[in-house]
Amino acid sequence: MADNMNSGISFDTSATPNRQLNAKTLSTRSILKPDLVIKFVVVGESCQKNEQLQKSLQYFSHPVIYSDTGQDIPAKFPDFEYIFILDNFENEVFRQLYREKKRIFGPPVLITCARDNLPLPKYGRPLYCFFMSGLVLCITGIKRKEKMLKLTDVVHHMYGMVKKEISPKVTHLVANCCGNDKYRFSVTMGIPIMKVDWILEVWEHRDNIASHANQELFMSFRLKPFEFCYLSFYGFKDEDQKQMEKLTSENGGTYVNCNDERATHLVVDDQITDYVPVISNSKGFVVRAEWFWGSIQIDACACEDIYLFEKKESPEPFTPNYLNNSLKNRKRRLLQDINDRLNQDQQTPNWGPKRRSKDFADKNMTPVKICQNESLIETRSVEEKCSKDRNAIKPSQRCLVAMELLQTEWNYVKILHTILHVFKEKIEEPNHYNVPILVPLEIKSIFGKIPPIYDIHCKIRDELSDLINNWKEDALVGDVILKHADKLVKAYPPFVNFFEKTKESILECEKKNPRFHAFLKVSLNKPECGRQTLVELMIRPVQRLGSVILLLNEILKRTPKTNPDSKKLEEAVKALKEVLTYINEDKKKTENRVEMFDLFNDIECCPPYLLSSHRTFLKRVDTIELYGSVIPRGESLTLFLFSDNLSICKRRLKLVNSAAKSPSSHKTPQKPFKHLALLPLNSIKAVLDMKETDSKYK
Repeated sequence: MADNMNSGISFDTSATPNRQLNAKTLSTRSILKPDLVIKFVVVGESCQKNEQLQKSLQYFSHPVIYSDTGQDIPAKFPDFEYIFILDNFENEVFRQLYREKKRIFGPPVLITCARDNLPLPKYGRPLYCFFMSGLVLCITGIKRKEKMLKLTDVVHHMYGMVKKEISPKVTHLVANCCGNDKYRFSVTMGIPIMKVDWILEVWEHRDNIASHANQELFMSFRLKPFEFCYLSFYGFKDEDQKQMEKLTSENGGTYVNCNDERATHLVVDDQITDYVPVISNSKGFVVRAEWFWGSIQIDACACEDIYLFEKKESPEPFTPNYLNNSLKNRKRRLLQDINDRLNQDQQTPNWGPKRRSKDFADKNMTPVKICQNESLIETRSVEEKCSKDRNAIKPSQRCLVAMELLQTEWNYVKILHTILHVFKEKIEEPNHYNVPILVPLEIKSIFGKIPPIYDIHCKIRDELSDLINNWKEDALVGDVILKHADKLVKAYPPFVNFFEKTKESILECEKKNPRFHAFLKVSLNKPECGRQTLVELMIRPVQRLGSVILLLNEILKRTPKTNPDSKKLEEAVKALKEVLTYINEDKKKTENRVEMFDLFNDIECCPPYLLSSHRTFLKRVDTIELYGSVIPRGESLTLFLFSDNLSICKRRLKLVNSAAKSPSSHKTPQKPFKHLALLPLNSIKAVLDMKETDSKYK
């Protein structure tokens, strides 16, 4: 039977969309008896002329009946199950068949099942296509019942499901508002939030069997962070405010004045502390700038309750005098403070019989004695502790500098940890649309060279910690650095040599990617960053080895020559200087290679063998041809001097003007130089230094 079904029929499977559609999915909503014989009823002239539909009907080998309205088919027949095929789910013919509870399919259902060798879905509702197969939608913000019913029917026609309540099973939230509980839940759970027009746009493409609602074609209907929001700003510089107004528009919001009644959010600069602005809209929010940048970063409207602006008031708390005094005077000041309080109490109005101050003091003497005893006990304990500390051996100057080295190593490792975990990991995390802030290639170009440096310095930090915790004057501090010298040589040059490129990548990504720019703005307020930008943190590895050399030299100054660590420290300093020398030389080589590639791209007809690992570029000289035997006299030339040869090129002076006037702008633009000759340096017999003079014959 399979041979009969597939004979003479072929389908294009290359356009099969990526969807969750299989035989199990198509049989999960069965409400019909499986033992009935199926008959197709093709309704309407347009369906009868559909060639793909006719091929699909042959594939299933079920009887086919053609009808104009479908009303000539018996209402009930015990041995048959009629499937009505319509390409219009909005006319009166469809509504009549739907009222009669007929089983209705659209042409894309049969075409898709025949193409993918799937059984017909046992689906109780009218089904036009599978464009929302596997999707579970929750719709919010629709107040009109008629519109809500229409959207629900359209989703069902495309094999999707609609849930009234939001849950982790929901795959998409369709929202006509932002900020409600369903919206917040979707942002937290990473559920994509779409506009209402998304459903209608997918329905418009219902006849394209290669489409699916999850395709990138429809991702432009994602709800933007500031959709339905009216933003105003306060306290920002003019340049910053213009940028924020532009980003507001790009992210679906509208900029208004704070006096506008439509204003939903007033964004206040984080530096403002002495003024509480208000907006005309009583239901609006006054939020800090971090809310604005955080919303762009997560690509959704952030929860305002977390970022509400509050006036910072810092009243000076009452601090007893005895808390700020030294241990010797603490007892005396404590008693004086209590007596002052007693005298203040005596000056308060007393409407009863007068009482002598002596009686009053006697009755209040018990708490004073208790307080005195507590003070004495605490004073004795502190003095005992201080006496013990005095007997302890003070650390040597050598130990103190070693402790400083350890402290700087802890700080440096903490900075590297911040770069990798506060920045890199957060940038890699996808938002609720499953889109990370930067693409993997950009992340690798910025952070790819940091992990090896981080691993080495974690080991150095741990070894120095063990050394300091078990300190001895003959501890080998220099040996810790020497152990990792070879790894430092391998880890640092790739980062240092391309740091400028890394810096350019950060600035370029920040300029073209608003989410990355917003992420960097939000990161400034994190305590781990210490109000430092990513570029400022990334420059620390460039400076680290130099500071380690200075600290090792300080330890060496305080280390006797007889100490075994003296020689180790000298070797460690020498090793680190060699690392810096290698880094500088390698950087020069890298820059030279880059310059060689740039020259190769700028010279037309450049010999491919000019690029060589043993050749370095030295200098460029612009000249004019004087002799004119081979090259015309007066020709503008440029000489490129390399370590082993000399490249002679013609220089195009009017390159820019000719390119601007050229009518054929689609052609490849001319390069600024044209290769003429390549002379080995060993073939040059002499170089003459000719000086220009005023006299013709001088």
